[in-house]
Amino acid sequence: SRLDAELARSDAKPVDLEVLLSSLVDISREIRSGKRAVTIDYVLDRKPGSPRQKYIVHGHDLRLGQIVTNLIENARSFVPDNEGRIVVRLSRTKAACKIQIEDNGPGIQAEDIDRIFERFYTDRPGSESFGQNSGLGLSISRQIAEAHGGTLRAENVAGPDGNVTGARFILPLPVNPAP
Repeated sequence: SRLDAELARSDAKPVDLEVLLSSLVDISREIRSGKRAVTIDYVLDRKPGSPRQKYIVHGHDLRLGQIVTNLIENARSFVPDNEGRIVVRLSRTKAACKIQIEDNGPGIQAEDIDRIFERFYTDRPGSESFGQNSGLGLSISRQIAEAHGGTLRAENVAGPDGNVTGARFILPLPVNPAP
């Protein structure tokens, strides 16, 4: 309810997602979680030969940053200790900017794809290596996405053999929402 109140009373403004994501990825690359060797790539999808597109949405940069940071840190906690990989991708259609965060972790149990967004739900093992997690991060992230006129969903990434090779979170945000 504090989040709802904050979003309702603070003024939204244009947010350049290209700049925001670049900064957040740079910061995330500097963060070392234990001794995990995690590669974080930032991919800006541009159509060859097309004019330079802007990746501007109307919103709250701190809250949008909170979603991205949460998704990167969740991915970091699930990737393999060696050769962990996270890809942050930004693309654009006429109506929306789409942020995708993909990892090479174990993926999400099919029956939990929707449940992971429930408050207090966590599917992390009870071991200490996963730290203290409240099960609120994805729920809050989805709430922030919806407050910005977007959505947040998850899916598994399948390899050529059909086996799960990681998880992907998809956050489309409208480019021209009503202020």
